Amino acid sequence: MYMSKRIIIILGVLLLASLPAVAAQTGYSSIIDDLPLMKEMTEKPDDTVVFDKPAGRIIEITAETSAAMPEIRKFYDDTLPPLGWKMSAPLKFIRDNEMLKIRIEQTEETTLVHFTLTPHSEGK
Repeated sequence: MYMSKRIIIILGVLLLASLPAVAAQTGYSSIIDDLPLMKEMTEKPDDTVVFDKPAGRIIEITAETSAAMPEIRKFYDDTLPPLGWKMSAPLKFIRDNEMLKIRIEQTEETTLVHFTLTPHSEGK
C-alpha cells in the first residue's frame, strides 16, 4: 500500500515537472480560453464566429501556421487529453458537454487550422 502511494506521488511530480516544457511550446486561444495553440500559430480574428445559446456555445476560429499537418496532429493528440479532452475520432475530441473538431487545410503559402467547438450530447 505504501509503495503504490509513493509511486503515484512520484508520477504526479514527474507529470507536473513536464508541464512547463509543454506550456513553453504553446500559447492559448484568445477566443477559446483553454484551447492551446502551437507556438507559431496566429489566430485570424476575421474568421471567428461565436454564438452562445442555451444548449451551449458554438465557436469557430481559424489559426495560421507554418507547421506541417503531421506536426499539428501530434501536437493536439498530445496536448488535449491532459486538459480533459477525449479523442473520439482523428482530430475530434469530447470533453463534458462539448465537442472540438479540428480541420487542417494546407495551402501553397501556409497551413490553416480550423477549430469548431459545439455542444455535445451522448448518443447524438
